[in-house]
Amino acid sequence: AACLKALRPLGVAIGIGFAGGAWEPVDPARLVGRNVGVQGFYLGRLMGFRPQLVQEQARELIALWRRGSIRPVVGAEYRLAEAQAAHELIASRRSTGKVVLVP
Repeated sequence: AACLKALRPLGVAIGIGFAGGAWEPVDPARLVGRNVGVQGFYLGRLMGFRPQLVQEQARELIALWRRGSIRPVVGAEYRLAEAQAAHELIASRRSTGKVVLVP
């Protein structure tokens, strides 16, 4: 609900995946009254529905990464021996970016 308040008219809030559990209900009247929208995206479903599209986009992302045009955001690095702490950080939902294990 907080993200909807931040939208300008014709803005769209995008919900990605289900990692956070249940979604907060949205009142359609609030969307219409403010001329805003909500769009969902779940990669697992898209992979079953349009696998070729996912493959094409994955190839494009890898090409961008190889050229150095995009970089993943690494929020934390842990030594392999600290894997439990890395998992705890992810489970706490306090991490940002990727949590990476290094040898």
